[in-house]
Amino acid sequence: MRLPRTMRTLLLSGLVGLAGVPAAGAAPITLGLDAGGESVPYEGTSTPCIISGTRCENPAGFGYRDYVQGGNVATYAESSPVYLASSFPFRHFDVGIDVNTARGGELLDYFRVLVDLDGAGAGFFTPLYAYEGDGAIGRDARGRGYADWLLGTVDLRALPGNAEVRFDARWTGASGGSERFFLVAREAQALVEPATFSTFLLGALAAVGLARRGRRTN
Repeated sequence: MRLPRTMRTLLLSGLVGLAGVPAAGAAPITLGLDAGGESVPYEGTSTPCIISGTRCENPAGFGYRDYVQGGNVATYAESSPVYLASSFPFRHFDVGIDVNTARGGELLDYFRVLVDLDGAGAGFFTPLYAYEGDGAIGRDARGRGYADWLLGTVDLRALPGNAEVRFDARWTGASGGSERFFLVAREAQALVEPATFSTFLLGALAAVGLARRGRRTN
């Protein structure tokens, strides 16, 4: 069943609202280093790539956008594959950025997490989380494979399993090797009022069904 556009907007507004942010737009995510004293994340099987210009050690069945790094190309706008919410190895995570640079001038223009709630394959994606704005990511590189920066936090645990998720990123000033974006699991934390969201979601779907039946009987 394809949800009406207004219903998709309403459901995503509920998701964003439960995350404790204004429902009018995507929840902001921050760019920084993990201050928790933990070891720097490294890309591997347990931290799968979503976008990368080099080979990643992803688990079977979880692909990534393998873009081509061009020697004279300084700007990239890349999208991950479309994932089902149920396919993620974990749904509460930060996004590590491994920057490989020769001149240190890379800027992250944006990073967005987009969702199509009912997973019908029509591509009606709506931003759920977003980082916007010229983050200077080309400094303090830690070496190939390690996260130089973390974007977070993203929480997809309230999404239905058939929801579709995509990641979009744009960066400029690229030099040297290719960049990679990969998922870093967060410790489990309880969602704010998950039962409230479940009730809201079921009620909204029931309303769609009643509306459809009403149109058939008129």
